[in-house]
Amino acid sequence: MRLLVMCVLACTLVSCKDNFDIEEYYSTPERDSLVTDIITYIHNRPQYSNSQTRFESRFRSYYAGQLKEMRVEKFFVATDGTHYFYIIRPSNNTPLGLRGTGGMFKRDTNGKIISFKEVFVTPGASLADLQTRGDELFREMVRYGNVDAYQKNPDYIEWPAKWNYYDTLQHEWLSKPGI
Repeated sequence: MRLLVMCVLACTLVSCKDNFDIEEYYSTPERDSLVTDIITYIHNRPQYSNSQTRFESRFRSYYAGQLKEMRVEKFFVATDGTHYFYIIRPSNNTPLGLRGTGGMFKRDTNGKIISFKEVFVTPGASLADLQTRGDELFREMVRYGNVDAYQKNPDYIEWPAKWNYYDTLQHEWLSKPGI
């Protein structure tokens, strides 16, 4: 069964020119709300928040204020309801000021994000490089659920690295114990 699902998914990816536009799935208000939800997971927390309180409604305006800075480059919803995204976003920690983040999540019947996971973060690069590399990484993530094939390529993947991992409970990149 899993093989059948993967084959259907692969055929969909190959046969469609590029249906990786979030607007194929959501109207503008729905998109803005969903991307704000994603930002809550991938962006720096606002002052006076922590890994649990950052999801509180009092901080939503902070994340909504970041919406104009985020570029949803790729988006896909699989038949099992898994949502995949690749966002190019600002980064103060990179010389070129941009980096990419890719991940996946599901939504419950009320539209709330559940089982969120950041799969990769790119190093800083130019917009053109992030678009090209991000397309490859996104397709790999959708196809296999990971980007392991790119793991040792520092031009493509900054995180995860040998020393860190994405914690799906705290929704943050953490250092591996003992490293």
